[in-house]
Amino acid sequence: GKTWDLVTPGGQSGAAAMQALPNTGSLVNTGYTSNSPRLDYVAEFTETGTHYVWLRGLGDSDGASVNDSVHVGLNGAAVSTADRISTFNSGYSWSSTTLDSGSRARIEISEPGIHTINVWMREDGLVVDKVVLTTDAALDISSVFGPSGPAESPQVPGTWPQPAFSPMSGTFSSSLTVSISSSSASSVYYTTDGSTPSVSSTLYQNPLPLTGDTQLKAIAVGSGLDDSPVTTGTYTQTACQDIRIMPVGDSITLGKDASGNPPVGHRTGYRRDLFFKLVEAGYNVDFVGAIDEGNLANPVFDSDHEGHAGVTDDFVGANVFQWLVSNPADYVLLHIGSNATDDNAADVAVILDEIDRFSTDIHVVVAKIINRQNFSAQVAAFNNSLETLVADRIATGDILSIVDMESALTYPDDLADNLHPNEIGYAKMSNVWFTDLNSHLPACVSP
Repeated sequence: GKTWDLVTPGGQSGAAAMQALPNTGSLVNTGYTSNSPRLDYVAEFTETGTHYVWLRGLGDSDGASVNDSVHVGLNGAAVSTADRISTFNSGYSWSSTTLDSGSRARIEISEPGIHTINVWMREDGLVVDKVVLTTDAALDISSVFGPSGPAESPQVPGTWPQPAFSPMSGTFSSSLTVSISSSSASSVYYTTDGSTPSVSSTLYQNPLPLTGDTQLKAIAVGSGLDDSPVTTGTYTQTACQDIRIMPVGDSITLGKDASGNPPVGHRTGYRRDLFFKLVEAGYNVDFVGAIDEGNLANPVFDSDHEGHAGVTDDFVGANVFQWLVSNPADYVLLHIGSNATDDNAADVAVILDEIDRFSTDIHVVVAKIINRQNFSAQVAAFNNSLETLVADRIATGDILSIVDMESALTYPDDLADNLHPNEIGYAKMSNVWFTDLNSHLPACVSP
C-alpha cells in the first residue's frame, strides 16, 4: 500500500520532507479519506474564519505525468474547497491553487482551539515539504518569506483540552440529560461507574440520560497530543420533587428576534442558560409550559415554556389561568409588555389576579421589561408603574418579587434589533433571573 515516507531529495527547508511512496503512477481523486495515505498536523487556532492553505512541494515525474497534487482536509473530513491542490513543478514551489478552475485552497475554522489539518495523497510521488495556513487572502509566501517560506512553528508537546459537561454536576429527581463537549478534532470516551476512562471505554456520540446516582468521567483522545486530563461530574438522584418554573412572556421569552432567528427548534433566549445555572447550583427544576421551543438546542435542556411571539399583556391575562391548569407551576417568570407598551401596568395586574385565581401559593417573579435600542420613555413609564404595582401587592400579601431587566442591559449593544436581546443580552437576563431565584428557591421540595 501507499505511505508517506521521510525523504531527503535536497532543497527541502528542514531536515527532511514527506513523499507518497511507492511512486507507481497512482491517483486517488475520490474516496481518498478512506483509500489514501494521510499526514496529520495538529495545531491550535486562535482565530476563526477562512484560512488559506499553502503547500511547498516538489512534483516528482514518474515518466507518465507530473505527480503534482494533494488533498487537504480538516479533522479527518474532506474539504471541497481545499482538495486537489496542484501546480507543483520539478523544483520546489508554493501552491494554493486547486484544480477547481484555479480557485484558492481554503478551510473554515468555526471555533478556536485545537484542530487537525490532514494531507491526503492524490498522486503518488509528490514531495510535501511545508504547510502554511494564513487568514491573509493577499499573502504571497515566496514574496514575503523567500523560497523556503516562514520558519517552522515550534512543536510543543501538549494534551487535549478536557471535555466539558453540561451540567457539570447536580441533583435531580427523576432523570437528567448530560451533554459532553470537546474539541471537534478529538474523540471522547466516558464511563458512568466512576472508573477511569480509556479508549476501551464507551465512545461519546449523543447526550446521556441519567436515571440514578452517577459518577461520570470522560477523556478527550486524538492524534498529535496526549490524552486530556479526566473530567469528573457527580450526579445525585434525590427523592425530592422538582421545582416547577413557568417562563411566561412574548418572543423575548421564546428567544427569537424580529428576523426570525435563531431557526425553529434552536430558540432558547435566556431559558437555557438559566436552566443550567439552577441545576449547577443544586436545584431540582422542571421548566413547564405547553411550548417546547429550544428542543433542538445543544446542549439539551428542559425547554418547556409559555413564550408566545407577538402577544401583549392582555393576551397573557386571558390565557395564563388555563396554562397553569394544563401545567401547574410553583414559580412564574413574567416578562411581558414589550408589544404595544402601555403607560401603566394595569394589564399586568389582571395577569397576577388570574395567577392568584389558580393558586395564591405561586411565587411570581415580575420583570421590569427591557427597553429599546432607541430609548423609549413609554417603556420607562410602564416599568415605573409596574414597580409600584408589585410593591403594593406585596404589601397586601401577594407572593411576588421584582427584577430589573431594563437596567441590566446595555443599549444598543445588547440588542439584536430594536426589541430583542442578542446572545449577550439574553445571558444578562439569565443572570438577573438566577440572582433572584437563588435568594429564595428551596434546595429541595419534599414530596
